[in-house]
Amino acid sequence: MTRFIKAIPPSQRPLFDRLQGLILGMCPDAEVRISYGVPRYRAPSGRYVFLGLWKQGVSLHAVDFEVIAAFKERYPHIKTGKGSLNFKTTDEFTDAAVKKVLKNVLS
Repeated sequence: MTRFIKAIPPSQRPLFDRLQGLILGMCPDAEVRISYGVPRYRAPSGRYVFLGLWKQGVSLHAVDFEVIAAFKERYPHIKTGKGSLNFKTTDEFTDAAVKKVLKNVLS
């Protein structure tokens, strides 16, 4: 995990740290390991999310379609994919909105 963190480009690091902080803040007992080449955060419930890097930002993967649709209604400017929220480093969103997503995914 340390190697992955050290390799994050400086422009993406604040966003990565923010999203990781929200995950660990909501699920401090999460098991963290590298899986599929990116960090995976597994809750005691057995459910999990991934944080991955892409050219313009950081993606939150393993999100249910219904949760993505609700998030997209509130933040139509944020790119989404099948099972992911793809945050650009310049995107504006609230921590509360991401926590709502995480609550639905990790519970």
